[in-house]
Amino acid sequence: MIPELYAPFPARIHAHVVAINEATASWVIRFHLHEGVAFARYQREGLSWMTARFYPEAAPERLAIADKINTLLFAVDDLMDHNDHKSEVISSRDRFIAFTDLCLRIMQGETVVLPSTGHLAALADVWAQAVSVSTSAWQRSFTGAIRQMFDAALWAYDNVAAGRWPSAAEYYRMRPFLGAANTSTDMIEFCDGIKLPQDLQYHPVIAELTRLCQITVCLANDLFSLSKEMAHEDQHNMVVILKNEQGASLSRAIRQTVKMHNADVKTFIGLLSQLPEAGEHAQELRRYITSLTALMRGNIDWSVNETSRYSFRYQARRTHKRKRWAER
Repeated sequence: MIPELYAPFPARIHAHVVAINEATASWVIRFHLHEGVAFARYQREGLSWMTARFYPEAAPERLAIADKINTLLFAVDDLMDHNDHKSEVISSRDRFIAFTDLCLRIMQGETVVLPSTGHLAALADVWAQAVSVSTSAWQRSFTGAIRQMFDAALWAYDNVAAGRWPSAAEYYRMRPFLGAANTSTDMIEFCDGIKLPQDLQYHPVIAELTRLCQITVCLANDLFSLSKEMAHEDQHNMVVILKNEQGASLSRAIRQTVKMHNADVKTFIGLLSQLPEAGEHAQELRRYITSLTALMRGNIDWSVNETSRYSFRYQARRTHKRKRWAER
């Protein structure tokens, strides 16, 4: 049982979620990202509802692109599952690096000969869409975020290969990149049209708010995905790491992870009283903070109410999952 997570922010969702989901599903079919049983599973996971909760005010055409990117990131995450021995991508460290390097070359605009379908073809297609409506500065930033994600994935790969357990402190530092939460916060500029000047973007308080958003999303995900990752014997989960590091019971490790999440959310809220003077950018800063809270709350609402990707019991005021597919 996962105790209710603290996230006192309003629940929101984009009005065009159903249409966006249908468009992304057609795109998935076009590039053969999921087929047969895997496609049915993808449909049940409701990834578009996550994107719609993350960016509830986005322009629909930009949300459609973001949803394709998020869907592809989930597909790549499944491809890189360290226990999926059928995946050629992780059959060796060299293959792993070759795949990630090719992804980055595509995003950097290099000419690459690709098949007409598959993960790389899908990336080339959706990245071309993103490039057509974004600035070169954002493209560099987002490509950098993807590079950080791949570096963290290689770190996890090496841990598994060496039979090495990361410490809780080390994992806490790496988790936002391993979970691609850094790409979700980078996507705020693209989806919501929010561009903070560098002196604000890198201000210590705002940078910390961004980091706290990322880590709370990831800690919540560690709780929701716990049974899935334990079944796959994946040690890259805060609950599992605390259990191993401290010799704690599973229930105690769950409570500790919930406590970490809730403490970070409270720190986030406390920092809002320390925001720097933003002058003419005050409204943009307020919108950025609101976008961060949408990620934090949206991740919980999607995980609890709208996806079959994870299996867990959640102790909340609403005591059972809403049957999303039956309602629509």
